[in-house]
Amino acid sequence: MDILSIILTFIAVSFLTIILCFSLLLLKIYTGKSIKDPSYPPVNGTVLNELIYFNKLYDYQTQVATKWSTFRLLAPSHSEVYTTDPRNIEHVLKTNFDKYSKGQTNQLVVTDLLGHGIFAVDGDKWKQQRKLASFEFSTRVLRDFSCSVFRENANKLVGAVFGLSGRVFDIQDLFMTCTLDSIFKVGFGVELNCLEGSNKEGSAFMKAFDESNALTFGRFVDPIWELKRYFSIGSEAALKKNIKVIDDFVNQLIKNKRNLLAQNQNCHVKEDILSRFLMESKKDPEQMNDKYLRDIILNFMIAGKDTSANTLSWFFYMLCKNPLIQEKIAQEVRDFVGDKNIKYCVNDFIENINDATLDQMHYLHAALTETLRLYPAVPINGRCADIDDTLPDGFKVKKGDGVYYISYAMGRMPHLWGEDAEEFRPERWLVNGTFQPESPFKFIAFHGGLRICLGKDFAYRQMKILSIALLHFFRFKLADDTKKVTYRTMFTLHIDGKSIQDPSYPPVNGTVFSQLIYFNKLYDYQTQVATKWSTFRLLAPGHSEVYTTDPRNIEHVLKTNFDKYSKGQTNQLIVTDLLGHGIFAVDGDKWKQQRKLASFEFSTRVLRDFSCSVFRENANKLVGAVSGLSGRVFDIQDLFMRCTLDSIFKVGFGVELNCLEGSNKEGSAFMKAFDESNALTYGRYVDPIWELKRYFSIGSEAALKKNIKVIDDFVNQLIKNKRNLLAQNQDCHVKEDILSRFLMESQKDPEQMNDKYLRDIILNFMIAGKDTSANTLSWFFYMLCKNPLIQEKIAQEIRDFVGDKNIKYSVNDFIENITDAALDQMHYLHAALTETLRLYPVVPINGRCADIDDTLPDGFKVKKGDGVYYISYAMGRMPHLWGEDAEEFRPERWLVNGIFQPESPFKFIAFHGGLRICLGKDFAYRQMKILSIALLRFFRFNKSKLGTGSPIFFNSSMDILSNSVLFSALALVFTLLTVQFLWKNKAKKKYAPVAGTIFNQLLNFKRLHHYMTELAAKHTTYRLLSPFRNEIYTSDPVNVEYILKTNFENYGKGSYNYNILKDLLGDGIFTVDGEKWRHQRKISSYEFSTKILRDFSIRIFGKNAAKLAKILSDAAATNQTIDIQDLSMKATLDSMFQVAFGVELDSMCGSSEEGKKFSIAFDDASAMTLFRYVDILWKIKKFLNIGSEASMKKKTKIINDFVFKIIHTKIELMESSKDKSLMKREDILSRFLKGTENDPIYLRDVILSVIIAGKDTTATTFSWFIYLLCKHPSVQDKVVNELRELANAKKIANFADFAETLSEEVVERMQYLHAAITETLRIYPAVPVDGKICSSDDTLPDGYSVRKGDLVVYQPYAMGRMKCLWGDDADQFRPERWLDENGVFQPQSPFKFTAFQAGPRICLGKEFAYRQLKIFATVLLNYFEFKLSDEKRIAHYRTMITLHIDGGLQVRVLHRNIN
Repeated sequence: MDILSIILTFIAVSFLTIILCFSLLLLKIYTGKSIKDPSYPPVNGTVLNELIYFNKLYDYQTQVATKWSTFRLLAPSHSEVYTTDPRNIEHVLKTNFDKYSKGQTNQLVVTDLLGHGIFAVDGDKWKQQRKLASFEFSTRVLRDFSCSVFRENANKLVGAVFGLSGRVFDIQDLFMTCTLDSIFKVGFGVELNCLEGSNKEGSAFMKAFDESNALTFGRFVDPIWELKRYFSIGSEAALKKNIKVIDDFVNQLIKNKRNLLAQNQNCHVKEDILSRFLMESKKDPEQMNDKYLRDIILNFMIAGKDTSANTLSWFFYMLCKNPLIQEKIAQEVRDFVGDKNIKYCVNDFIENINDATLDQMHYLHAALTETLRLYPAVPINGRCADIDDTLPDGFKVKKGDGVYYISYAMGRMPHLWGEDAEEFRPERWLVNGTFQPESPFKFIAFHGGLRICLGKDFAYRQMKILSIALLHFFRFKLADDTKKVTYRTMFTLHIDGKSIQDPSYPPVNGTVFSQLIYFNKLYDYQTQVATKWSTFRLLAPGHSEVYTTDPRNIEHVLKTNFDKYSKGQTNQLIVTDLLGHGIFAVDGDKWKQQRKLASFEFSTRVLRDFSCSVFRENANKLVGAVSGLSGRVFDIQDLFMRCTLDSIFKVGFGVELNCLEGSNKEGSAFMKAFDESNALTYGRYVDPIWELKRYFSIGSEAALKKNIKVIDDFVNQLIKNKRNLLAQNQDCHVKEDILSRFLMESQKDPEQMNDKYLRDIILNFMIAGKDTSANTLSWFFYMLCKNPLIQEKIAQEIRDFVGDKNIKYSVNDFIENITDAALDQMHYLHAALTETLRLYPVVPINGRCADIDDTLPDGFKVKKGDGVYYISYAMGRMPHLWGEDAEEFRPERWLVNGIFQPESPFKFIAFHGGLRICLGKDFAYRQMKILSIALLRFFRFNKSKLGTGSPIFFNSSMDILSNSVLFSALALVFTLLTVQFLWKNKAKKKYAPVAGTIFNQLLNFKRLHHYMTELAAKHTTYRLLSPFRNEIYTSDPVNVEYILKTNFENYGKGSYNYNILKDLLGDGIFTVDGEKWRHQRKISSYEFSTKILRDFSIRIFGKNAAKLAKILSDAAATNQTIDIQDLSMKATLDSMFQVAFGVELDSMCGSSEEGKKFSIAFDDASAMTLFRYVDILWKIKKFLNIGSEASMKKKTKIINDFVFKIIHTKIELMESSKDKSLMKREDILSRFLKGTENDPIYLRDVILSVIIAGKDTTATTFSWFIYLLCKHPSVQDKVVNELRELANAKKIANFADFAETLSEEVVERMQYLHAAITETLRIYPAVPVDGKICSSDDTLPDGYSVRKGDLVVYQPYAMGRMKCLWGDDADQFRPERWLDENGVFQPQSPFKFTAFQAGPRICLGKEFAYRQLKIFATVLLNYFEFKLSDEKRIAHYRTMITLHIDGGLQVRVLHRNIN
């Protein structure tokens, strides 16, 4: 069960991480985007919509664009604005060109490939290159040279098509190779000859260039590409390798060209683009160096490589769909090219295609342009806003937003092109037969404005020449006129070549994600599909996965074409750490060498006899174990697992593990490590960052490394001991086990067969035999329970062939009679076991990876890289293979006249087939037979009605352990969590009731505290299940007192929280436990209780309340609405800063630039610190100083520089000045300096902890307080009456003067105000939930158990709404509940009213908070009446650490009559 728990935990943790990251992503997406503000474009969803509609993305965008010509998709840090309005496009690309750039993200992604070329830069670099390129591209020399190249390749293309005439071929592929040859010749002056395949170096360059393109594009969707680049692993290692190929090739070309130019040996040497730029570089050799030239050329290549080929492909597709238009163009060709009365050869005809001819062909030009309107080469493009801006259609964009124009959608807009916008009609571009261009901001296929495509005329010229050549000599038709051609979603608009509807490939039954949907019944789902198609496909991102039940295909893959199907590099990389170079991890010569050796050893009589003796010995033990359980319900699969494990261990190593008795600790430790390593290795299939974790030795990879060390130490010690035994020959049985056999063999070749080699062989044997026999036996006994007559037949066969049926044997004597001869005679038992394996194969699906393009025997093609899987489970249920009774359990199908008749290993595939057929097949049958005979001789088995032994129970480990491919099915995690929970709670302890899983919190995230209140109303203490611990939530004051006071030492922050918080808060009071916490608490308690600090804080609070009143007064005078939460945040920050440091931050007025930077950095660093809780990579990013951690480091430096500057200034003042006035010792920093503490780091930690404690809590409470007063005007009036009665405020018009009258005594007398603030905190506590980590197993006062590592959470928000605590009016805002009959405030237990924590960690700033809240309330309510700007609005919280009002609180303030 340990292995299952590890697997379940791994999957659950992986899924939880994904869910948490996804939830955080959604929060980030929907925050601060002005979603309902009509001045911004309407929101049509998030960028995740694009993933959902990815396969038909441009049609989806078109559909939305018909509704809104400008709309938004929300992204985490910005909005992505999409537009089809030509005015907006002109604004971005021309009118306001300088305010829209590539953006840093795009530049960072493409720089490795494109360097500082024209597509990768902005500003002066772009202008300089554009100017130079514009001149060069307009020269007559280059134009003439390119035309000659296009004509030459048109000639070759016509020749290639002649060779394919009358056959089906892929015209897009031909256009790709042809245009590639052209671009290469024009760019470098080099013949690539893709159509002929004669230039190997050039082909290698282009292969590297294409792969680099794809890998660079992949960075846009790879969140960890920077990490992979740093470590040069995965896709980034491949990119680096490809870029080296590109650089070597280009640099050699540049070198060769320089030499040719110097020698002037070639009259054409100056015609290609590289030569043109080399000549230009002589004017400025320092600026235009080889690196600069490389970047320019590669940018030209990327611009022209696919665009013309894609457009031509769509063009010929449209001509096939519109034969009349094809004929019109052919007629125009006849009219204008050459003399129509002369029959030209290909070469002569093409030579007649000159500039004058091209200019006359308006209909061809119109047809190509019409193609580009409907199928633009780049279907979407855009820029990044560098400033806040307003588009011509009135919609605003924010700095950092992307603004995209959708070329594909624009070509289909009826308001731009008329009601026939979606029709292919070249005539729309012609007036009296002459082509009439449209605005480049309406027809945007070539960009527009200052960045309009320099290669536009090149593209038209090439497309026209190729089209003329082809349409003069050929007419084209679609191979399948009923087939609808679709695009492939990528940067350029390729025709989709996935072969989805190509009948030469297996039929497509969906995508690999279909397996997630049907995961719980996956093999039945595959069986259902296989009854329809014996071979079918599921589409995966980079390949197809081919599934087959055709024995011919299986024989082809496993035998006939064995060398062309391998494990695949991915599988080998994943398993090598555990399995080394063992037989299951390798291919080729390594596999052949091991297979040869193993085949010999496994066939020896010595090993066969030894294994049988082991199987009999353990059968004896198994019968004893079952005897002890006779008449009771038990898990037979668990018994089989332990029994077969003992056998494998003894046969493999010659060591007694005794799992059935549990007596070998070292062996048990080894097996535990082996099982965990298995699970962790399988886990790599679904862990996209396992290589990084392995590099850093963290997380699951650290655990794997640790377990592999246990395995290696154990195996190496065994090998050492065995070597010694063999040398001394002390054990007569020393040469019987597999390890001993291989050790003897190793003496022949000690260099090759070293200890590492032996270790790999043994572990591969272990992994092959550990669970397989046990699972099959479990299914076998299940089938016997379902078919008692078959059980009885086998029992009778046992009586007939084992021992003398007239003798009553003891268990041991009977088992000794199970000889090889007896086993060979038991055909019915063999048939029944084989029938079990037919229906329930141990490995229900298996397969290989195609190393080449291939054709299977059933005629279907597979591509290189495709997976080819045979479905053993489905094959056993195919009527065409096994007859109409295929799904029945009928051993008789295997017998002829009572003799077992085997089937083809490619039809009955339970043991693999071909050259890799299972070496342990006979071992497995021998063990299963011996155990079955022993059990069925002494017992009869029935299936428990309680479910033990049910197929689902048996299936659990088989499904999960057998097929690593399916580990990607994370959607099963909820079921797995439940299973894990049941396993975890076998101990007889009382645990809190389970109210769900932590995933329920994610589902209810926006209303999280409401959800938890609902649960608390049902259970005062409950649990939410997590993969790695329980989370216990309580609203019972007795429990709260226990964790915060009674057993305080057992519930703390823990190292997990400390590591996350320490970069910002250091060793401050909020990050530490134990002695560090006690030391700080003691000093802080004293300093916070001094009258000096108390009086100082009152003055500061009064001063800032007066500043805030001035701002409100201005708003009231102009009848403006204000966000009181935002102002409160700034005011409390100013107060806390001055109290802590004695420094004016003045965020309300914004007069301190340095203070403003600190404030921003502090907020950002706080958010980034919180983000670490859901960022599994934060330690790696910190180590590498990248991403959010690089930003965190930068922000922390700003904070530290600012704080240390203040501290050092304060220290100098305190040391040098003789002035001992109070102002130098009233703030907290000065108070600490006055004492014994003068370590700047210590002081920084203390002060920042004070700021983070008081920054938001008071502001949010004051905001909720104002909200409740607006909702309850009678309470607002009562507060005003009290303050006016006690503060003597009637005649003081000046805000500051009134604030100075508010002494501590005055504030303390305001009982009703105190009650109203406390009632606010009861309903809207500043920190709605808080929790601690349990340090050791414990039991709460309500009797529920808590485990070490569990999170125990008390819920101030929920507790404030519990009727059992506050009465039936708990949900009502009623300050009177806190007052006695004399109007005096009556506090409640801090374990019932937990807004300020309680016990030893009770908030030191509690009195500070009340004092500030009261002063702010008194000053503001004395002068102003508050009303909500929207009286009907119900305020909601934003789910975060502190209880902010979501979206702020907009209020109107009215002047009160102070008289």
